[in-house]
Amino acid sequence: AAACGGDGAEGDATASPTATGTASPTATPVDSTTGDGASDGLVVLEGVFETGFEHSAFYEGARCPQGEERWWVAWLPESRFAERLEEETGLAPFAEPEVRAFGVTIRAEYSERGEFGHLGQYQREVTVHELIEAATLSGCDDDASGGGGVATDPSSGPPQVLAAGGGSEVALGLGSYCWTAGARQPGLCADSVGIITNAAPLQVLPDGTVELTTSLDLAGATQLGARVQPVEGVPVASGPDWLAWPPSRAGRPLDVTVGPAGASFVADLAPGRYLVTLFVVVAQGDASYGLLLEVGSGSLPPPRMPQPTWTPGPTPWYVPLTLGVPIELAIGQDAQIGTVSGELHVTAVLQDSRCPSDAVCVWAGEVVVAFLLILFPDSHITRSIVVSPGGSASAFLYEFRLTVLEVRPQPTTAGPIAQSDYRVTVRLDRVPMPSAGSGVWGTVTLGPLCPVQREDQPCPDRSLAATIVLRDASGNEVGRATSGSDGRYQIAAPPGDYILDPQPLDGQQLPHAVPIEVTIKGGVYWALVDIPYDSGIR
Repeated sequence: AAACGGDGAEGDATASPTATGTASPTATPVDSTTGDGASDGLVVLEGVFETGFEHSAFYEGARCPQGEERWWVAWLPESRFAERLEEETGLAPFAEPEVRAFGVTIRAEYSERGEFGHLGQYQREVTVHELIEAATLSGCDDDASGGGGVATDPSSGPPQVLAAGGGSEVALGLGSYCWTAGARQPGLCADSVGIITNAAPLQVLPDGTVELTTSLDLAGATQLGARVQPVEGVPVASGPDWLAWPPSRAGRPLDVTVGPAGASFVADLAPGRYLVTLFVVVAQGDASYGLLLEVGSGSLPPPRMPQPTWTPGPTPWYVPLTLGVPIELAIGQDAQIGTVSGELHVTAVLQDSRCPSDAVCVWAGEVVVAFLLILFPDSHITRSIVVSPGGSASAFLYEFRLTVLEVRPQPTTAGPIAQSDYRVTVRLDRVPMPSAGSGVWGTVTLGPLCPVQREDQPCPDRSLAATIVLRDASGNEVGRATSGSDGRYQIAAPPGDYILDPQPLDGQQLPHAVPIEVTIKGGVYWALVDIPYDSGIR
């Protein structure tokens, strides 16, 4: 999150009378001239330039912004505005998520009044043609480093929204927002990749009512909308209590009834799993929420009796692993590969949303397991594998295929499973390469999957199904392949220089992958190229 500064989603109506209509800004601009003395129609402006997430604001004449009218800042590429600002101050304006403030003198042009920037909150746009002077501002906050900032502490983010139905209650996931404590207070902005929802779905029957409770003034909202769409595919990221689903504008509008304590809607949906997105604009700003909803069929059966808990026995730290033979591993256990100079580790169970054995669920859930394959002397390959209950899943790690056969124990309602109690049955197979022909092959992965990755909290990339096109130097398509759920792709082609062109997923901008140059040598040769897709999560 980063301070997005200023005057809140409703804008600021306190501008000077000289800054109305199409008149010039409040300060007296000076007509700038070209080198030969002729006027170029631009003005020289002095003020404060603030940067932050979805925030690029200019406050004219203000030393420390305190609610003055702000303008959205853009600049011509040839002005090198951001680079010149860093050269003058030693600070990269957009390198940190927090707000930074700079005192600047610019040669620029300004627009007529309108709606600019994030949600149209800025009444003018200033286009910078040249940065004349720049300096960091200090003393605007408690930043002792002199890195600049805003005059007051930012507010907290939007409040929680709870959904109740079918006898249970969950907290909605919080997605993108821009939030402020008041009309003259700076705020917080954050962005999310995709739709953020609760991890455990809210289970209701068809035509059941879902009640939404929150401290938001939904009755006074200037915008309030909801959409619903069936769940397709798997989450692109997850946490202990949230899931991130691919971004989408699909779905149909959902009728929401506003009441004194919040709002409600009727789940007039066929049995299945759905994503409900809620967007609201109130005086404090805008916020989006996501709800993972499970609609059952008929009546929910009674809970099953609790099952006996499983207690793992002692395991040796080092165990031999034979290619092609299943083996059960504990978290962190060192499996030494017999015919290969390498080791396999189960580093963590990242997520376990499987239905508890002593409960009845509409959604079976899944378990996500993280692995590390070490091939001496210097190859370290990380991958996470998503496994559905009662099934198996696999991923390619270079010339090996790693298959997860079983994850024990099964969850219960007694509480979460300790990492030390998990046992994962896997099989590692070597994949033979073609004995004839030539081409390119590899693995397609998606990452990062966590906003923050730490050494003690691994979050490795996940295999991804995507279409890869192989083009020659002229851009002509030579071949294409679609990787499977295990990420593996293979395209046959004669020797030569090519470009691998990863295709967007379902026409979406994210996740995104860049083209990769590859050379296929003569003879029987298959070039190994792994293709990473960037999820956009930071």
